[in-house]
Amino acid sequence: MQPGKRVRIKSAPDRIGVLTDDVQTIGGKSRWMVQFTDQKQRFPEKNLELVDELESIESLLKAGNFGSARNLRGAITHARLTGKLADVIYSMESTNTEFYAYQFKPVLNFLSSPSNGILIADEVGLGKTIEAGLIWTELRARENAKRLLILCPAVLRHKWKSELNHRFGIRAEICDAANVLERLKDTSRANESFALVASIQGLRPSKNWEDYTVDTNSAKLARFIEEEASTKELFDCVIVDEAHYMRNSESQTHKLGQLIRPATKNIVLLSATPIQLKSDDLFHLLNIIDNENFEYKNAFDNVLNANQPIMELTGWLRSGDFSLDDFKLGVANCLSHPLLEENRQLKELFNSPPSQGELDNVDYRIRLANRIERINLLGGVVNRTRKRDVKEHRVVRDPQAPQITMNGIERNFYEAVTERVRQYCERYDQFEGFLLTIPQRQMCSSMPAALRAWQNKIGLIDDEILSDTLGIDSDAEKYEQKIRKETTAGPLISELSSLAQEIGNYELIKQNDSKYNTLKNTLQEYWRSNPGYKVVLFSFYRETLKYLLERLKEDGVNAQILMGGMGDTKDQIVQDFKEKEEIQILLTSEVLSEGVDLQFSSTLINYDLPWNPMRVEQRIGRIDRIGQKADRILILNLFYEDTIDDRIYNRLFKRLDIFTHALGDLEAVLGQKIRNLTYDLLRHDLSKEQEQQRIEQTVSAIANEKQNQEELETEAAGLAAHGDYVLNKVSAAKEMRRFIDGENLWIYVRDFLKRKYRGSNLVEKDGLSIDIDLSSDAKNDLKHFLEASRDAKSTNLAFNAIGKPITCKFYNNVDLSRREYEVINQYHPLVQFAAKNTDPERFHQVVATKLQHPNKSELDSGKYLFLIKRWSTTGAKTEEKLIYRAINLATGQALSEVLSEKLIMAAISHGSDWLEVKSEIKGDDLIAHYHNLEESLDNEFEDYQKQMRLENEDRIDLAISTVNGQIDRQIATKQSSINTLTEKGNHRMVKLFEAQIKNLESTRENRTLDFNLRRKINNEPRDVIMGVIYVQ
Repeated sequence: MQPGKRVRIKSAPDRIGVLTDDVQTIGGKSRWMVQFTDQKQRFPEKNLELVDELESIESLLKAGNFGSARNLRGAITHARLTGKLADVIYSMESTNTEFYAYQFKPVLNFLSSPSNGILIADEVGLGKTIEAGLIWTELRARENAKRLLILCPAVLRHKWKSELNHRFGIRAEICDAANVLERLKDTSRANESFALVASIQGLRPSKNWEDYTVDTNSAKLARFIEEEASTKELFDCVIVDEAHYMRNSESQTHKLGQLIRPATKNIVLLSATPIQLKSDDLFHLLNIIDNENFEYKNAFDNVLNANQPIMELTGWLRSGDFSLDDFKLGVANCLSHPLLEENRQLKELFNSPPSQGELDNVDYRIRLANRIERINLLGGVVNRTRKRDVKEHRVVRDPQAPQITMNGIERNFYEAVTERVRQYCERYDQFEGFLLTIPQRQMCSSMPAALRAWQNKIGLIDDEILSDTLGIDSDAEKYEQKIRKETTAGPLISELSSLAQEIGNYELIKQNDSKYNTLKNTLQEYWRSNPGYKVVLFSFYRETLKYLLERLKEDGVNAQILMGGMGDTKDQIVQDFKEKEEIQILLTSEVLSEGVDLQFSSTLINYDLPWNPMRVEQRIGRIDRIGQKADRILILNLFYEDTIDDRIYNRLFKRLDIFTHALGDLEAVLGQKIRNLTYDLLRHDLSKEQEQQRIEQTVSAIANEKQNQEELETEAAGLAAHGDYVLNKVSAAKEMRRFIDGENLWIYVRDFLKRKYRGSNLVEKDGLSIDIDLSSDAKNDLKHFLEASRDAKSTNLAFNAIGKPITCKFYNNVDLSRREYEVINQYHPLVQFAAKNTDPERFHQVVATKLQHPNKSELDSGKYLFLIKRWSTTGAKTEEKLIYRAINLATGQALSEVLSEKLIMAAISHGSDWLEVKSEIKGDDLIAHYHNLEESLDNEFEDYQKQMRLENEDRIDLAISTVNGQIDRQIATKQSSINTLTEKGNHRMVKLFEAQIKNLESTRENRTLDFNLRRKINNEPRDVIMGVIYVQ
């Protein structure tokens, strides 16, 4: 031995260092000082052995130099932290959410989407917000995504901010158009992360926004996005909540979607819209996601037709036995469509089909089906989950409607106001007639509250009622200003005020309020049987809520009120209602009907009855959600007998099971039919019998729609890919632990600190709670790391005083609301720091571990040789995956890919060092089996390389086609503007647009060149680790 040589400790073969020139001789025996990465230590020469600089797997196996079991865990964790592994779901077990397998369907569908976009069309209450957050979490882990924009209705902004913080560990800021524009222009913060939450209404471009004389913030933002998006992406991901507001292609809201799409790499649309292949609504939403493949409706239909044989072929492959002739015919059917006739992957399958033996192998058929599904032109673009398909969701709805009969005082007031409103409606066209339902409904909500509001000349409408009336689509854009004027200072409010002064006596109506008395008696009876239960009460009208708060307080009921405009206090109000026992009932407007989780309550009261069934569903959806612990929820509907509300409830909603079943497929068609019914009921002087007849007509029409919708949903099932197959992938990922958990993070960081910074003090407490006091060197290096990676999340670990440890929780879930400890997850800078400074070669190449036979396992007892590789592909898209293979040493039988992975995961979770391995197994035998495994994997890798090359070529072709389509459309728009400006003689603006067209052509050339450079694909098979496992 001589200084400078690499040596290992015989008793710990994975501990390798370098001999220094410091050697002692005691009693004729040498003791060498060995330099390791973290420390120096002296060893007797007999305890050391030289490391061959060209040491091979074979030499290690022959010599029996096996590393400890911790190397296996460390190597896998390191590969997962530093890679973009297709077989790992990084968002699993890494957020503050409960696990529901179906919520990962859109994550996997999104990752396979060729459009980098998805429409999540799940029914209300299934957690679309969580699904979108999981996708963003996945992008953060895989692509280091930093720039997120959330677009949602104004009423949901604070909810999104809270959800991102609590569930996903993201600090978001609420912005208007000016704020977003300022943030995008701030080049000094170009490399920093941001999460912006803005309202669709606030960012929606105004009319004539292309005109540079229009200087609204939304117009300036729209022009900036259009100009910048031609050369670079402004966002890593945009999430649009309630995206159905963008389905009207003529609206400025849809235009906002078209502007945003080229500016973001990824886009996620959330909507409860059902999937109808023949629906223009679906086409217009998919047009926003991918305006190349879905540019025209006929092109969309063409894609659907081309997609059908692909779905059939993959379905056949997964369903059972499949002959070679059937396979060839299926591929030929795919190639027969013009959109697929040049597809390289299909041509290769047709020219070089698998053998019948391969098709008889179930594992091969599944892999082949997965491969073909990646060709799917609609693959992953749409995700649809319905409540009836979710096993975790089996709540029974119990609707009740106690009879409320008007007394004489109420009847006189109701009829007088109704007659005056009818007379007023006759002087207006249909649209205004519909608006005048508002005073009618306000009176049905609460007569005392309505009377008091009219006497005080309080306007009839606010943002919530306007949103319920028209939404935020093109109609609202057209009529919003007129509506506000009419219902706040127009002749109607004056006429109602005059009428209220004439016939109204507030105290008299209050004392004779039949509806409130019914509410009070019902609540008293309910709380006698269910003490401590929380109740949620909805009303459209602020004045009704204020009135109820006063009355309940008078009767000794502790109530909390929540209405629009309360801003940040809304989340605190909901939290107080949940946690404070003394608050018995929450009185809320429609501000709470979307995006808020109240499943801790199982009783909901509709104090007034929405005529729009979507509002009914959204209200009920606050408590009928995933996570509701009660088997039965109570829905109490309050309305007066012998009113239009009564007839709509009993003859329409009740017969259509609106309150007992989720609307699901009907939600898109019900709203308009109810509006049409409303027009007729309030515009004409109908008798009671005529009103009932009109309602019956609507019932029949909706029943037909329901049947048609069910047929359309069935027809479209293939569009959303194979739901069961995707769910099986999710379940397998959960079972195989294809995610990063807190225990593995702790062991990975612990080993890193012990190896590199031995002066660090780590004290384990309960569970994975650790007191950490880093050494001075570790603090200093971590500070430099934080400075270099400006976007790394802050941590106190680099700045605490020596001797004052920081309590940390190794918990891969994220929650910034925690203050009692610092959460260390996969995004934490300490983990990133450890991963960056860990050389994968430091993990011993060959390990030996043993474990007790797992109960109910498919594994046989015995000794196994295993091999793990990391296959990486770099081209148009970077993709990596871990390959697990194992062989039974006694039988020589290779395990399936799935069983190999199960064996290795069991060894990671339950294995210990196999110290006797050298005496119990022969190195030469291991080498022969090792060579067999390597040869088998070499053959598999050849096929993988070919598949990736063809897929890469097809992906490049699609990308170039998409860029050309986007730029062609932008040029056409600008050329149209040039023609108009030329006619007006505005030559200065003409030159500006001509320069922009020139820049677009330059962008086309540069991006095409860049894409073509990526045609050269690089496939690399890397060794991760190998070894032997003894299942006892």
